Amino acid sequence: MRLILIAAPGKRETDRMIEAACAARGLPCVKIVPGAAGGLDLGPPSERRLFYCTGVSLACITIEQMLFRAGDSALHDPFFHYANQPLIFQRAGLPRPATVYVPDPDAAALARQVAGLGGWPVVMKLPGTEGGQGVSLVHDLESLQAALAVVRSSVTLEAYFAHVRCWRVTVLNGAVLAATARVAGAGDFRSNGPGSGPVDCDTPPPGLAEIAIRAAQVLKLEFGGADIMEAADGSLRIAEFNSPCYFAEQQELTGIDIAGAIVDRLIEMGPHPTAARW
Repeated sequence: MRLILIAAPGKRETDRMIEAACAARGLPCVKIVPGAAGGLDLGPPSERRLFYCTGVSLACITIEQMLFRAGDSALHDPFFHYANQPLIFQRAGLPRPATVYVPDPDAAALARQVAGLGGWPVVMKLPGTEGGQGVSLVHDLESLQAALAVVRSSVTLEAYFAHVRCWRVTVLNGAVLAATARVAGAGDFRSNGPGSGPVDCDTPPPGLAEIAIRAAQVLKLEFGGADIMEAADGSLRIAEFNSPCYFAEQQELTGIDIAGAIVDRLIEMGPHPTAARW
């Protein structure tokens, strides 16, 4: 048995933590980076392998799908990907900002859509981005039309939810591993944008864990990090669920061995029940 770690180019702390967790357990770890996979020992055909991706690119996803076979283990089904988290969360009854999934190019219709969200400002999100990139706050119709005119991918519009902090709630196997909070930088509204950072919080607000666990369930994921916004009055809205997620900062802040928990879960869960079974 060995762990196949599929990673993006460059050094990432999450990769190091997974490799260290494997070493502590005497588990061989084979790291694959797109474009540099030649000559690696991926194990004999009869061996059960454990898969974990820290990379989120299409190339990383494709490599995982190419290598994964029935009998291997993963924290998700590599062949099953949801394309529209907000709509799934909405249908599951999870609290989240009102959303326009297909902005109308007609100015009058677009204005009506914004009114349906509660008015200005609105949050515009581009898919496939991370670290606060592709997320912007738009204050008027002219600016929104100009922004929509230059994007080449589908975007969503969300009602602006004024929040005092955003929680990262890391879930594994139907339970919360860790929960930490971040605040936005000066003059920004994004808790993962420039100048943002962690903040000490005594007790997570009621309902936080339930939202995160339910989000993982409806996405059919064993592991990931829910980003949940908390308003001044304690109300909560889920922004997104990241899987895989960058957990290095949270592991360092809390001292919780998230990487070790990931490896232990992969070992104990056995072959994925649906992946690569046609």
